[in-house]
Amino acid sequence: MSDTAILKVDGKSLNRLKLVMSLASRQTAKGYCVDDNRFILFWTNHEKMIPFPTELSLDQCAEMAMTWLDSKECDHGNCMDHDGDSEKGWICYHDEWGYIDGIGWQAFLAIKPFWQHYGK
Repeated sequence: MSDTAILKVDGKSLNRLKLVMSLASRQTAKGYCVDDNRFILFWTNHEKMIPFPTELSLDQCAEMAMTWLDSKECDHGNCMDHDGDSEKGWICYHDEWGYIDGIGWQAFLAIKPFWQHYGK
């Protein structure tokens, strides 16, 4: 068991993303990258990090992530065929110890596109 809980929450709204991000172990970010169709936030330097001019609050980062999620650069992929409705959303997560898979300890949150499915 680690001292940082695993976080994995999905949603579609900016307000929910801000709420989920407030659960992170850090409340500001030094930089970001888009890697493997994920918007990744860093708390310290990493070779893939694009630094912000100044540290940003997680609310500011949530707005950036939503802008990216709504852009043509973000790939939601094909929506699965099912008996119900779907709309574009996101998953916000970090793994055990607050790591991001494939990046390491320098990152603390990742947001990736995800289809929200609603049954009948």
